[in-house]
Amino acid sequence: MSKTVWLALVLLVLTACAAPVEPTLAVLNPWPMSTEVRTATPSPSLPPLLSPTAAPTAIPTITLASPTPTAPPRPALRQLTSGGCCTRPFWSPDGRFVLFIDRPASRPVGIYGVDVSRFGPPTLVSRRVLPTSGDGRFYFYPDGNTTVVERVDTGERYVIRNGGRLVSISPDGRRLLWQVTEQHGDFDRRASQTWVANIDGSEARLVAETVGMGSSQWVDAERVLLVGLPDQGRPLVLISVLTLGDGPDDDRYLELAHVSRPRGTVVSPRGSWLVYYLTFQADAADDGLWIVPTDASLPPRKLAFFGSYRWRDDTHLLYVPLEPGAASHTLWEYDVTTGVSRRLTDPERTPFKIANNDWAVSPDGRYVVFVSAADHNLWLIELGD
Repeated sequence: MSKTVWLALVLLVLTACAAPVEPTLAVLNPWPMSTEVRTATPSPSLPPLLSPTAAPTAIPTITLASPTPTAPPRPALRQLTSGGCCTRPFWSPDGRFVLFIDRPASRPVGIYGVDVSRFGPPTLVSRRVLPTSGDGRFYFYPDGNTTVVERVDTGERYVIRNGGRLVSISPDGRRLLWQVTEQHGDFDRRASQTWVANIDGSEARLVAETVGMGSSQWVDAERVLLVGLPDQGRPLVLISVLTLGDGPDDDRYLELAHVSRPRGTVVSPRGSWLVYYLTFQADAADDGLWIVPTDASLPPRKLAFFGSYRWRDDTHLLYVPLEPGAASHTLWEYDVTTGVSRRLTDPERTPFKIANNDWAVSPDGRYVVFVSAADHNLWLIELGD
């Protein structure tokens, strides 16, 4: 088996990093559901698909020096749950609770949490198991051919007439984003449209179109990351950033890269950097992790390591190197501004193994929660400031 195929197969298990782009779940105690429903202005009908005309350009390869180990501290390792109860942990927006969905014996289904400031037993945090915005201010859920966006604190609801599609809420809570994708035809050639609207669904407009099941996500409150083939005749995927203006004529595109089959696109917390990985490239030397600033001030550069990754803050990437057969995983931190990696855990002093790439970083970057491969319980690594 070639090195490229081996890396790709293992990465499907270890590096399923779309996870960071998944919506969080509600973390507040249940709020009364308002009976007032505010219906948004109906979205305009879909116009014919358009095709961007930008031509692909070559991407320079910049490989950084190998990570230089430094004497790591000995982070605290704490067990949070027992009985192998939980998977897919996530954090409350304030970073106080490690949260998970559970149904303990004789207790209701809901979101349970462990307070990391006290480390007591899990407690019921909310009976409403619904996706929320990253800051926890909005619930959103499909309702037939519409999507409902609900303010957590007031219960005010907005009915979005978007076909019941999943929405993404901008970091400032002012806008919505969703995609409309063709349901028939060659899977790799289906067209996708990216729509943006106000939080109540008003002023919905088409902002971009791609081919090949392209994806879109918020970079920050004013910018959208677009990944997909520009049109049927282009062999390379375009990764670009769209800055939203007041109208279609005011939108501005910025090209970041033209590559083949990018995966695992994750934007840093403040939107300054993008990390992604490539596999099965024509040149095997291009397989691996890449980063690029979202303002295109630097060309994409290939990283000297490969493995599972999460952002700690806007300029530091946490990663677990791919080391098949190792007795323990090791946590490293990479500084995107200096190109220097430092080891945060020593496998001899703090041994641990993450199951199925199931780990999450706290909003303040001080903690990492993970599902242990040894006992399938939730454990916490305390990194400190």
